[in-house]
Amino acid sequence: MTDPQPLQNPQRIRELVQKPAPSRWQIGDLIDLEYYLAADEKEDETLLHSRDREIYLAIAPPGQGPPPARRQLIRRWLEIRKEAESSQTGQPRLLPGTLFTDTLNLAKWVVLVCGFISGAGLALSLLSYRGVEPVNVSNYVVLLIGLQMFFLLALFVGFLARRRFRRRTLSASFWGGLVYHLCRRGVKAASRRLAASRRDRFSAAFGLLKSQRSVYGNLFLLPLIVISQLFGLSFNLGALGATLAKVVTADLAFGWQTTVQIGSLLVYRLVRVIALPWSWLLPEGSGHPSLEQIENSRIILKEGIANLATADLVSWWPFLCLGLLCYGILPRLLLAMTTILRQRIALRRLDFSQAACDRLVLRMQTPLLATTQTSFCPLPAEMDTNEAAVAVEEGPRPFAEDAVVLLDEALLTRSSRDQIIQAGKNHFGLGVVEIHPLTGELRQNRQVLDLLGDRQWQKGHACVCLIQEAWQPPILEFLSFLRDLRGILPDRGKIYLLLVGKPGADTIFTPPSANDRKIWERQLKSLGDPYLGCAFPKDGG
Repeated sequence: MTDPQPLQNPQRIRELVQKPAPSRWQIGDLIDLEYYLAADEKEDETLLHSRDREIYLAIAPPGQGPPPARRQLIRRWLEIRKEAESSQTGQPRLLPGTLFTDTLNLAKWVVLVCGFISGAGLALSLLSYRGVEPVNVSNYVVLLIGLQMFFLLALFVGFLARRRFRRRTLSASFWGGLVYHLCRRGVKAASRRLAASRRDRFSAAFGLLKSQRSVYGNLFLLPLIVISQLFGLSFNLGALGATLAKVVTADLAFGWQTTVQIGSLLVYRLVRVIALPWSWLLPEGSGHPSLEQIENSRIILKEGIANLATADLVSWWPFLCLGLLCYGILPRLLLAMTTILRQRIALRRLDFSQAACDRLVLRMQTPLLATTQTSFCPLPAEMDTNEAAVAVEEGPRPFAEDAVVLLDEALLTRSSRDQIIQAGKNHFGLGVVEIHPLTGELRQNRQVLDLLGDRQWQKGHACVCLIQEAWQPPILEFLSFLRDLRGILPDRGKIYLLLVGKPGADTIFTPPSANDRKIWERQLKSLGDPYLGCAFPKDGG
């Protein structure tokens, strides 16, 4: 175990604090946040408390107005952590969020170039004309317009299906797996440049992202959707550019032919359906060929093109270009802009209410029991005086003001209500209002679950704290109880575990052994629940 990164550049930290906090969160910032939160899980809680409390006092000195909102507070904390690491080496650290952002930007340029080249290449191959017979528009319409119409139809049906059944589609599962695979490949490549002590921390950030869908939703899939739309957009721009260039620089003749015996009337009807989006602006004959032009541009190999009129042969190219514009360029542009807007809205709606952020904010807002000189960033003398004054206050406002505590009835008989309430406040910042005993009888525990399921929580913020003896291993029955508890709580309801050691003579809140802590932490992480937090009493309760 290594100590938390010290804040070794006090003047730079103060300058950073005085600057306005970044107004927007980016996806790379979320990855870096998970990176630092995962690293802090392995550090000593006392040192973390000292460091984060010091950061908080630099951000929001006492007596200078209310503290910033949670999202801004965490954002400032993140920027200070980044600056602290950079100040150690004199250059910015390679962080997973930076890797993600740089890789994403590179991918955007790659798909733009590849899409344009491939679109132009396909269009030029379909428009190949040697003067012997007209260009067959059938291939062009099927490959460059028909397939994109099918894509839009499939996208619309998938959207309706997801709205109707309220579940992830096959497409979402595929893209989710692809994003995670690409992230893992990127982490593996970047790890070769890192020291062994930092590789686990670097990988942990991406590992946590996969298990935190309930926190971030599809937020990490949206950049990949944007990239796919950029490819489609550049592909269609390349095809449209090549088509216009070919029309301007060459004397093209367009016609249609097919082995299937279909009449000109059916082709005319299909063309009218495709041209519906722009037919109100460009009528028949200018926006798409008329029935007569379609009949006169049919290619019959044995007759050649000598009897075909030029006006009929060139009537197709506006229809082809408008088809690319309406079914290729505009939908891709609209989808890309909608996805970017959706991403910004999702980032703006993040409340950072997961258990790890609760622990961070609690460390920042809880006064230290004693002010001692630490190895972290030294603050001005007047701030030390303020800290001493704050230490006598009651502490921060509780995260949940109507939390419920569950514990074994044997533990309940050996502790007072005041001790339990104080433990919930000290370890999780909870305002405990109810305490319910648990027994080995599943019937009674089910009654407790039913009671919690019917409970009306203040502002919908459900919070349950379980006090469990850590020397008892986490058996399947207890893990099943946690899953049942998660199922009856509202969305984003909090579950906190206070894991205690063997009860002492005067208190049940004794620290568990290191081995017991590791066993419980490993089992709880396997649940992949970001709103499940745990804490352990320190020496002395």
